[in-house]
Amino acid sequence: MHITPEHKFLFYKATTTTILAAGSLYTPWETTKIIGSTILTGIGYGVVNELISSLDCSKHFDKKHISDSSHLRNQPIQGLHSSLNAVVSGMFDYWSVSSISGIILAVVARASLPILKVKINATQIIPYLVIGSSIVTLIVQIGNRILRKYSDNAIACNIQHAVSYGILVTGNIVLTTAILTTRIGLFRLIK
Repeated sequence: MHITPEHKFLFYKATTTTILAAGSLYTPWETTKIIGSTILTGIGYGVVNELISSLDCSKHFDKKHISDSSHLRNQPIQGLHSSLNAVVSGMFDYWSVSSISGIILAVVARASLPILKVKINATQIIPYLVIGSSIVTLIVQIGNRILRKYSDNAIACNIQHAVSYGILVTGNIVLTTAILTTRIGLFRLIK
């Protein structure tokens, strides 16, 4: 496996973040576990999204990652293995958004303020992250299938990528709001 020079720094950064996120699940610190689980869920969502795109949106995927005559220079991994490039692209595209979301969720879930009554643990948040990312994947893929019936495949795939980020960020905002209102005691989302 050969990583293209222009992608090496991003590859190492995304890979290091993924490894650290996986390791964070074994620490005793809840804040670190929340950040790590959010990053892993986001990267998992990104990888699934890119894998589906590499199959269903091959022209979009090719235009995004293959734009030179050798079909290799702009791919993260040198080679025409679309699944491997999709996995790496999923890490590239979603690790930073997931990191920011994880930090925000961790602060909201664990901050010590007099108005916030209970602290939320990672084990209480993880099911919402997994279920939410699964629902987002389902919504985005159903929407993509509907769009393909009425528009060009490339347009549907471009919309799929744009909407997937938007819905993922919106989902994290909703979860953050739910955690905050639970901690204040306005309603009981998490027991």
